[in-house]
Amino acid sequence: MSRRSLIRLAAGAAAASLTRLYAFSSDFWNKKDPSEWTGAEIDQLTNKSPWAKEVSVTAAGQGMQQGQGGGYPSGGGLGYPGMGGGMGRGRNRGGMGAPGQTYKGLVRWESAKPIVEALKTPLPDGFTNHYVISVRGIPLNAGSRQYQNQDDSSRSDQDALDRLKGQTFLVPKDKPNLQPGVVVQQPAGYGNVYFGFSKDLLTLRPEDKEVEFHSMFGSVQVKAKFDLKEMLYRGELAI
Repeated sequence: MSRRSLIRLAAGAAAASLTRLYAFSSDFWNKKDPSEWTGAEIDQLTNKSPWAKEVSVTAAGQGMQQGQGGGYPSGGGLGYPGMGGGMGRGRNRGGMGAPGQTYKGLVRWESAKPIVEALKTPLPDGFTNHYVISVRGIPLNAGSRQYQNQDDSSRSDQDALDRLKGQTFLVPKDKPNLQPGVVVQQPAGYGNVYFGFSKDLLTLRPEDKEVEFHSMFGSVQVKAKFDLKEMLYRGELAI
């Protein structure tokens, strides 16, 4: 057997071993009580699981206008009107990179029971009876030109959140899209962005198969797909 064949065989065996390990540990949340979850398991659940999706996005290049090439989901939104207008030139105290910069972030379903039990921290106020999804690691105005007027920093953060509210959608496979009714940044000015989607306006079930989260942070489109059939916790859909 050639050296190349041996390397391929070893790589295949290693991959199969990792696959078996992941398959063994991937649904620990349904096999163990939350009090028995290890730190490594909590890290997996909250960062790479059916409820937590890693994303890597790149800001538009210098030759593109903000928002160009992103596109928004068709079919219209439910319940909340769009804020109107493009993302424009934003200001964000949290800082932002130049167009063309790549950002690595996390989109997480914060209202899901296993996430709540893993983090042991309450959701921000105002999210009762909402599906709550957070975006972490991506500035409010990613890819936009930065302005450093400290007197206007709080107002500009709120302006960015208002624009996000009008350009964010929960997109079920065969149901109308839903826009968030509540959008907050916590801690204010430097924290993660939480989006609340009213459960009264959209009922999701495992048979709906999948739902996508779409948003625009400055010139950057953020998307994450969630497989509802995998989001079962103790036999029930956990969202």
